[in-house]
Amino acid sequence: MKTSIVTVALPYHSEFILKNAKILQKINIDKWVVVGCDSETNRKIQLIDKRFISINSAVFETKYGAIASGVQHSKSLKLGLDIIETKNVIILDPDFLILNANQLEILINDFTKSDKKIIGTPYFPIWYNKRINTVGIYLAITTRNFLIEEIDLYPKNLLNTYSSAKLVKTNERKYIKLITNFLKRSRLVELLYTLSFRRFKINSDFDICADIENYYANNKIEFLTIEITSDQLLKISPHLGYKIGRFLEKVIHREFSYLPNNYNLFDTKSLLTEKQVEHYSYRNVLIGGHFRVFGNQNKIGIEHYTSDVIENYLNSVSSFNG
Repeated sequence: MKTSIVTVALPYHSEFILKNAKILQKINIDKWVVVGCDSETNRKIQLIDKRFISINSAVFETKYGAIASGVQHSKSLKLGLDIIETKNVIILDPDFLILNANQLEILINDFTKSDKKIIGTPYFPIWYNKRINTVGIYLAITTRNFLIEEIDLYPKNLLNTYSSAKLVKTNERKYIKLITNFLKRSRLVELLYTLSFRRFKINSDFDICADIENYYANNKIEFLTIEITSDQLLKISPHLGYKIGRFLEKVIHREFSYLPNNYNLFDTKSLLTEKQVEHYSYRNVLIGGHFRVFGNQNKIGIEHYTSDVIENYLNSVSSFNG
């Protein structure tokens, strides 16, 4: 049974899209729909893979305020789903780099034989205010029917939660936030805050496909495994750098734990890997890396990921590529 792929992208995702295009040539798919990429990238991909289809993204609506980009993303995803014809669909983030095409095909075959609704990447534990033991669709395989008929890609109750009025109310508490940030300058205070009060933020946020997050929260389902480095653990809290600290997280109720149900310590010394890429494996073989395009790259002077940067990264993880 063939599978289709849907990716919602922006023009600066070009290098990732082109790298994935070469890798996806090896995968037995029906078509790969990319929503929102630029015409030059579209032309280059067409030369690589004739199964590639490009369409325009949904309109960005400012009335949704801080979550406008998420709403646009979910509506663009729906546009892509509307033109595929296969039962199964892979949702592939534009900044998720496939590292092992064979392992992706194994995932597709396993899902086809299973009765699961969806298999996907969980949220990375650094983003502790996400529902970390539920799916984050950086890479996920599911059915078109599940995404179109069984869930809302952006539920109305979520839009109400993040309405403009409530965003203004949040801004009124900025002085409390300033006081908290001042107190956290002390490493001891920050550690105590991490071990106690900050836990109430875990699993408190939603993203696009929030219904999938709720579905995972209430069902025992299979995930891809997070491959995390020691440096990434320390970004969450200093106590996770020690075995006793990680043991503590395992005995704490999962709703309040910083760590996902399944993870491996990923032993690599690549700066890019440790600081900016989130890795996931399937059946203990690395399947891909999710780059954080927003934010972190500006701190080290990279406006966008170039072809050379991505090539250096690929070389740094080649020994882990199964």
